[in-house]
Amino acid sequence: MQNHSLKQEILRDELTQLMNRRSLERELNQLSTTAIWRIQPIFSVIVCDIDYFKLVNDVYGHLIGDEVLQVLAQRLQGQLRRGTPAYRYGGEEFVVVLTETPLSQAVDVAERLRHTIRSTPIQTKVGLIDITASFGIAQQNISFDSSAWDVLKRADDALYEAKRQGRDRVYVLKPCLKRAED
Repeated sequence: MQNHSLKQEILRDELTQLMNRRSLERELNQLSTTAIWRIQPIFSVIVCDIDYFKLVNDVYGHLIGDEVLQVLAQRLQGQLRRGTPAYRYGGEEFVVVLTETPLSQAVDVAERLRHTIRSTPIQTKVGLIDITASFGIAQQNISFDSSAWDVLKRADDALYEAKRQGRDRVYVLKPCLKRAED
């Protein structure tokens, strides 16, 4: 019993109770193994970041910021199919790996998550706080990606583009051909 509890502590983020970064790294490494990489069904990665979260911490304090993170984590996990974990990647950034999910379905999931976050203000000890989030998505492409880490990198790049374009949006980054070096 104690061993199981310790294992859960190692795999879960203490604040949000989502899977932690170490768990995400394990999953990405497993998806990247040579034996699995080329034969597994297509997967997509969603990276989510709370818009202007620093402002929440600056205005209301870190304890209220923690409340926001906890509620947002519950909302994310509550919108995913059973058995699909959300990961706290760091700070206010979250990742979802959608196995057996093509890009078009991943976009639908991300839009549902975005709407769920945006539609209902978060109740905190200081009152309601409106929150939005930006999302970046990428789908595995074995012609361009050499590992699941490449897919995560593209999803993260897409997130930054969503932020650059005004936040509170979903942005998809498809792989592009690498330029031949002269």
